[in-house]
Parts: sequence; C-alpha cells; structure tokens
Amino acid sequence: MTGSTWHGSSVLRISVSNWSTTDQDVARSVDAVRRAAAPAPGG
Repeated sequence: MTGSTWHGSSVLRISVSNWSTTDQDVARSVDAVRRAAAPAPGG
C-alpha cells in the first residue's frame, strides 16, 4: 500500500495481483483499511 494523489485528493493505492491471493486475504485487507479509517474511540 502506498499513498498517492488522484484528481487533487489523497488516496490509498493498493495492488492485489498475485495468483496466491485468496478471498480471505482480500477480506482481511478490506477490514484493516476500514478499521484504520474509522474514527478513534472517544475522538
């Protein structure tokens, strides 16, 4: 994962292009991004 800019907005660039990537790998990655983007408790 890397940060980038697209049309003037900050974006997260990811690449999932390996033959061994499973649906579970993708789900785990999506969950991690959602947790990272969620507001902090009490914040």
